[in-house]
Amino acid sequence: MAIVLLTLAVVAANRAAARRAAGAATATATGTATPEAAGAGAATAASRATAAAASASPSQPGGAATATASPSQPLDGRVIVLDPGHGSHSGASSSAGQWEDDNVFAIAQAAAPLLRALGATVHLTRTTSAILGSADDTDLSTRVSEAAAWHADVFVSIHQNWSTASSSQGVETFYATPQSQTLASDLEQAMVAGTGLQSDGLGHRVFWVVSCNPMPAVLIEGGFLSNPAEADEISSPAFQQKEAQAITAGLQTYFANSADPTGAQALPQRLQTMCAMSPSQAAGWVREQYRHRH
Repeated sequence: MAIVLLTLAVVAANRAAARRAAGAATATATGTATPEAAGAGAATAASRATAAAASASPSQPGGAATATASPSQPLDGRVIVLDPGHGSHSGASSSAGQWEDDNVFAIAQAAAPLLRALGATVHLTRTTSAILGSADDTDLSTRVSEAAAWHADVFVSIHQNWSTASSSQGVETFYATPQSQTLASDLEQAMVAGTGLQSDGLGHRVFWVVSCNPMPAVLIEGGFLSNPAEADEISSPAFQQKEAQAITAGLQTYFANSADPTGAQALPQRLQTMCAMSPSQAAGWVREQYRHRH
């Protein structure tokens, strides 16, 4: 964890030079949930929603080009990490045997070429069906350290949800710091516009990969595998392509409209304390903090 904290201290200063030097690579990482108070996030402005909807097709990029990008390459110079969650069938599954790991990997693989076509350098934290390492601690730490080593501008962890209530449905996007809230809002709006899923709003949670990354980071829960009808929908190749296009649209909107889209994520002291632990130790620590608060 000392490596992660050191990265938090230096990544802002090195970010611009590293983006120019960074080459394309591939790999992927997931996020661990730790129980923290959830809250509804603010919705995006109407202009962001319009831009996201207009960008839903990869053949019609939405949003104004950045200062250094051409209109046909609006994401030129951006470094994006896509993080297909879990691996090795360690995620959620439906009653019909549809696995979160497989679905989100397909979504990330579909989104990567769309983003590259717009000029972005894209890394996947996971490039196979396997989890990263033999245990959750190794898996989650690797996802965060890889994103930091790639000097990413943003980190998008892709997941699917599960609930004991089979009627639960929709998409929810999680963030941990104010620097990540705009990214979460843009992606939530684009997901709703591009996939037709119900919006469950934004959630403020301390998932490991959104809390301990040195760049703006979010986690998308795109539909419920515990809802049989929604599970069939979100497990289909047609839907997975729609979600890939929606993620692309949301990122275009974010980079086109954010005042400082490459700013480092500033971690408050409590998150710095958590991120100095292993992911499993941090989960217990957060549970204890939550218990004392309530």
